[in-house]
Amino acid sequence: MPSISGNLLFDRARTGSAAGLTGIAGVTIALQNTATWQTLTVLTNSTGAYSFINVPSGNYQIVEAYGTAAMSSTRRFYSGCCC
Repeated sequence: MPSISGNLLFDRARTGSAAGLTGIAGVTIALQNTATWQTLTVLTNSTGAYSFINVPSGNYQIVEAYGTAAMSSTRRFYSGCCC
């Protein structure tokens, strides 16, 4: 089964370039199936990296979850497909 991975980076200047950017640790990243809304979650590591392994086939969106457990919200920052 495929895997999906990436890095959550702090782009203060909003350059859109990953060069020289610092990763953000300890952020929950959610992988949501757009058909079933089944969700898998992981935390970013000390360099902002995250990885989902053994992902079933389907269409997914990746969202960064933030806020407290009582008032959580999500912000979409990537949409993709896993085959």
